[in-house]
Amino acid sequence: MFLAEKVKDMALSFDGSVAVTCCSSRDFAAHVWSTESGRLLKKLDGHRDYVLAVALSHSGDVALTGSHDKTARAWRVSTGECVKVLTGHESEVNTVALSANGAIAVTGAADATVRVWNVATGKELHAVAKSYGLMVDVALSANGRIASVRRRIDDTCMFWNLETLKSVVVPSESHVQHMAVSSDGALALLARFDAIVRVHDTRSGALIRCLVGHTDAVLTVSMSHDGRFALTGSEDETVRVWRVETGECVRVVRGHTAAVKKVALSPDGTVALAASIHGDARVWRVYEEMETALFACVRERRWRRFFDTDGDRALMGIVKSLFL
Repeated sequence: MFLAEKVKDMALSFDGSVAVTCCSSRDFAAHVWSTESGRLLKKLDGHRDYVLAVALSHSGDVALTGSHDKTARAWRVSTGECVKVLTGHESEVNTVALSANGAIAVTGAADATVRVWNVATGKELHAVAKSYGLMVDVALSANGRIASVRRRIDDTCMFWNLETLKSVVVPSESHVQHMAVSSDGALALLARFDAIVRVHDTRSGALIRCLVGHTDAVLTVSMSHDGRFALTGSEDETVRVWRVETGECVRVVRGHTAAVKKVALSPDGTVALAASIHGDARVWRVYEEMETALFACVRERRWRRFFDTDGDRALMGIVKSLFL
């Protein structure tokens, strides 16, 4: 009997050539892939329980993982070596974020705290004191200066300046499913249950515009490094590409047969990765020509990892076909 893994989280390097994923695998590891060939490059093995979240530096050299074992780990991707274990949380680390250069990490855990770390030293720099609810999501600007934090108890989001330690709270309008922050920390995108993505100013919390087009809850959002484009996935089984400055939806991508629960857009805006609740992940090349965003789905790769009941063998199947 074979069991299909379900992708829990994923991240892309700046050019989209490398992806890191964590799944419901029994080996308690994260996996590093080539998006071009679908080949498994490295296995990040060291956690003592399920890996729940992953992040990747722009260069693809540093990976960050959060686990049910109450720790986060920093990895040297080229060798698969764990270089730091970040300890301090009292419960599972269910969300992680990493600055572009891999120097600053933010972790959120079921102990209702968010912690900021120096990756090189493993030292905790700051922490948000325990609140009255589980911290369910964190996002970090590429420059490591602005963090966005969401908590479950009242579904509020907080934009936290890590230099001044000042914060702005955005009250709940509709349940927030996921967040992304622009590379300069000026904008935050909040994907909400009401099928709308809201763009906020992180300094004031003000609503700037809405991305309207999905017909069901928006579950996930990602943004290009230049802040011009966003990628979203929804329970309506579609992926959408947006021009953030205008709120225009420039492409709708269909093909998934279930809700799209995770998307990742490479910071350079050339590669998109989407995973559905069925556990499959698809990679697309994204091209931009003459100021028009084209989602050029010239090749689709569906990745599935299967483990036998003994958990001692993995098979990687890649199906390549034209996406019409």
